[in-house]
Amino acid sequence: MTTLHALRDGFASALSLAHLAWAFVGVTLFRSIFGIPAEKPITLGLQRRERFEGARVFVLPNPSGRNANYTYDEMLNAFVALRRCADRKDSWTNRQSASEGNSNSE
Repeated sequence: MTTLHALRDGFASALSLAHLAWAFVGVTLFRSIFGIPAEKPITLGLQRRERFEGARVFVLPNPSGRNANYTYDEMLNAFVALRRCADRKDSWTNRQSASEGNSNSE
C-alpha cells in the first residue's frame, strides 16, 4: 500500500467517526468552546453531558511542553483511552467517562 493510499484510508476512517465524536486537544480549548470556568475541574476522556454539533466530546491533554500539567503516563492513558473508544464505536453512545477520573486542568 502506498503512503497516499494509507493516508486516504486513515482519513476515511476518521471521517467515519466524525459524526460520533469530537476529540478536543487541551482542557483550555474545551473550556473555551463550552464556556466552563477555570474553577471547575475537567475530567479527561469522554464527557458525560457536553455535545458538539450533536456528537460526543472527548477531552485530551495538550501534549505541548508549554502546558506541562500532565505527566507522560497521564497523557498516554488519555490517548490510549481515545483509541480504545475509537476501536469500539458503540462506546461513543455509552454515558460513562472513558477516563480514569483525572481532573487536572491546564
